[in-house]
Amino acid sequence: MGSQNPVVLDNSRDINPLLEKLVKDQSQTSFFYLGMFRICAGHLKARYDSTIDKMHANIKGEDSQCRQNFKSITFMMATFNFGGKVRCWKHCDQQNLLLGWCTITALGQFDPKCSTRFILWELKLVIDFPPGSTIIILSALMTYSNTQIVPGDECTLFTQYMPGAIFCWVDVGCLTKKALKATNTDAWAEHKKKAVPITNRLGIFSQVQEIFCRADI
Repeated sequence: MGSQNPVVLDNSRDINPLLEKLVKDQSQTSFFYLGMFRICAGHLKARYDSTIDKMHANIKGEDSQCRQNFKSITFMMATFNFGGKVRCWKHCDQQNLLLGWCTITALGQFDPKCSTRFILWELKLVIDFPPGSTIIILSALMTYSNTQIVPGDECTLFTQYMPGAIFCWVDVGCLTKKALKATNTDAWAEHKKKAVPITNRLGIFSQVQEIFCRADI
């Protein structure tokens, strides 16, 4: 039986101190993410913020410790890919919100013309991904990967996203769909009526003119 509400994920005791140290570092990178979100995806950020507020208001006990990893960033999930030879295999991220952002930051010392070039398969693009750069994709919709690391180069990746399951839980009334269906058939029927095709959700994306206005261009 799965979780009935959002929970804090467990990490090994050996790595927990390092992770806590990393998320306490409110670096320039975190403020860069915040700026991108505010300027380029204002509607999406508002959706994230309202969902997180409702989540915090409706979970109790140990699970009430669920929090953003960085205070200034509207994401609940972060992955630190260490090792120096990080390889991302061809895949879609089914855990991300369907129309949600996934930010991927490349770190290390490597030649972006030779190592860890970023591939977007449906778009038939191979993108140079230099150290210190960030790429934003819809990882639940787009198939992506990166090329191998050549000998002598080192690369790590820092990834953030917002799980679609949290939005689903909040939208259902801070319940699982199974729980709502079992306890309130009328509410379940009403919830199903609210389902809309993905083409009707595209208003969550900002238009070019909106972005220019927010950026004061």
